[in-house]
Amino acid sequence: MNNKVKVALVGICGYGDFYLKEAFKYLNKNILLSGIIDPYAKNSIHYQKLKELGIPVFDTLEDFYLSETADLVVISAPIHLHAPISMKALKNGANVLCEKPVCATYQEALKLIKAEEKCPGFLAVGYQWSFSDAIQKLKRDILKGIFGKPLLLKAFISWPRAFSYYNRNNWAGKIRSLNRWILDSPVNNATAHYLHNMFYILGKDIFSSAKPLKVTAELYRANDIENFDTAFIHCLTECKTDILFYTSHAVPSVIGPCGEFKFEHAHIYYDRTQISAKLKNGKIINYGSPNDNKLKKFKDCVEAVKNGRKAVCGVKAASSQTLCLNGAHESMPEIVSFPEEFIELSVDAKGDKTTWIRSLQEVLFRCFNQNALPSELGNVPWSREGLEVNLNEYRQFPSIYYPHSLHELATV
Repeated sequence: MNNKVKVALVGICGYGDFYLKEAFKYLNKNILLSGIIDPYAKNSIHYQKLKELGIPVFDTLEDFYLSETADLVVISAPIHLHAPISMKALKNGANVLCEKPVCATYQEALKLIKAEEKCPGFLAVGYQWSFSDAIQKLKRDILKGIFGKPLLLKAFISWPRAFSYYNRNNWAGKIRSLNRWILDSPVNNATAHYLHNMFYILGKDIFSSAKPLKVTAELYRANDIENFDTAFIHCLTECKTDILFYTSHAVPSVIGPCGEFKFEHAHIYYDRTQISAKLKNGKIINYGSPNDNKLKKFKDCVEAVKNGRKAVCGVKAASSQTLCLNGAHESMPEIVSFPEEFIELSVDAKGDKTTWIRSLQEVLFRCFNQNALPSELGNVPWSREGLEVNLNEYRQFPSIYYPHSLHELATV
């Protein structure tokens, strides 16, 4: 493909603002902006510039396709709209870059996989670490067998979120809208990257992720929201590797992301600035930072469209995170609220309030260091044990055996 890539952006406020600014850099060089799809586009600080450039703005993708086309549709929309908008773009012959997560439920992911197979375009998912040079180099070495068999992968993220975070839109922290699952949580939004990444680096090639087979989760909330703000997850993958994931927004300070991957012949460590592997023979391999050039995913997808290639992180690779998330909800169908006696409240200089749990960071650290869930530590008074959920034949969230209140919501 020799011509400029025609790009349409769905959503330009919020995270979509990053894509719009990136698109401006390449405008009339190797891309053309064929349209903006956002009913609230006038709220963007770039709206006047869009008018001056003569770039059309539409409320819906359906309106866009009445007069325009796109080679690449970039989606920065609420979670529950990812699947239907991606499906619409694929069926109209476009390639798609959808922000993470790919969707809320595994059945949606399976439908998107089938749609991608039937349609001419690809569906990429914006997990930027997967597009980074650091992760790609690490994954190539894993595939070469340099580190031996993967034994245990774990990640830890402590990221406070204030009241304003949950009040920024009408779906933050929600489980469901009137007719669609949302499942917004740290596992499916702010820290989803770090869960997905562990599945991704274990995939059998650069386009795939390892599939979770079993999951046990403990899900808690401190904030006045429908869903959880704190999660402890233990997952077993198809390659018989354990994955442990610890994340919370109900904490007083930022720590992480940090991770440790134990292989037969090496330990791999990462933080926000560096991925390093230490082999048993003493050799150290530095892979650099996976945070370098966070919008590389956009550039890579433009190049993939031009050259007729697939994107390295597609819907199949991203679906492992979705499957694990759905299994985690099945493992603890009733979110556990932290007891009031453990709840603290902080107020910043702007008056924004943050709810956090006393000693929660300590429990997160202990679980990370001991490869355990809170209920397994034996002395965490608010902990509750989750069910072990078999995902081998899992196809539908919630499954037919899903207990308690959320199963009733499935029929709404």
